Amino acid sequence: MTDLDTVQAFSPATVWASLLGAVTVTISERPVPLRAREQLLMAALLLGKGKAVADGILQEQVQSDRTSSDSKTWLRDLVRDLRNTLDAACPRARDLIVREHGGYAACVPVEQVDATHFHHLMTEADRLVDTRQDEARAAVLYGEALRLWGNDSASPPEPLANLAGTWVESVRQGLRSEHLHAVTRWAETRLRTSQGIETLPALSQLIVARPHDERIAELYMWALCRAGRPTEALEVFKLLWTELKNLGQSPSERIQRLQGRILAGDSDLESSAPDPTRAAEVGPEQEERSHRKRSRGKRRPQVVNNTGKISAEFVNFGFYYGSDE
Repeated sequence: MTDLDTVQAFSPATVWASLLGAVTVTISERPVPLRAREQLLMAALLLGKGKAVADGILQEQVQSDRTSSDSKTWLRDLVRDLRNTLDAACPRARDLIVREHGGYAACVPVEQVDATHFHHLMTEADRLVDTRQDEARAAVLYGEALRLWGNDSASPPEPLANLAGTWVESVRQGLRSEHLHAVTRWAETRLRTSQGIETLPALSQLIVARPHDERIAELYMWALCRAGRPTEALEVFKLLWTELKNLGQSPSERIQRLQGRILAGDSDLESSAPDPTRAAEVGPEQEERSHRKRSRGKRRPQVVNNTGKISAEFVNFGFYYGSDE
């Protein structure tokens, strides 16, 4: 009997694992009570996407506070404990963790782990956009990917919550960057393939949290113009200019051209679309540093509409990742 045959005996189809937040595993909708070290090991194995993770790599990821002399024994004992915990939750669930090729693998399908399913959806959506094949389908996939994170665009849940370590922080930062990329690409593709005004709540939330992000500002300006609110779009540009000036920078020619078109009353703005960006152009790593800096008491900017009131999107923090499918 192969490892795969053994796993099928208890049906891995009943397993769901989450890394976008606290590390949790459920079997037949029943949570498995994992200790912190077991969560860390499970996360490392799940991110292997069903492939074996070598002992040496696991040791670096899971037990940085251990000495090399006891590392192999400690890892073996931790795997045993994790298997026992899985078994206690569901008989034969220990067989999810298999030994192969000098390492261990978690036999959980990619689509049953939120973080790997998110990455799979993002990869396919980026491919569709970068090859100019089907941006409408890409918008749907970005929306599906973002729904795995919940409904707060500016403050998504912390991946691998309550865990610590160099590897954990690296994974966490990578997932945060992917999330920001997903939000930006979702808004961009919706604006390029539909009216796009459904992006307003998400973009207004993000511009408050990340006021110096030029791409977010540009997309928000486009969405406001689509909604017939060019005055507010110009206010967004003013806020961006102020933020960048404080950083010793200035807006790019691209967004300045957009501002010029709005000032000139360009009627084509309501029907034209923002230029696409390629995945390699998006570099959101600096955004986490900016977010932490802003959270230390800096007053949030406000966009005022034509009636003198704060725009509704700034008090509506619900995030809509709508699709046409």
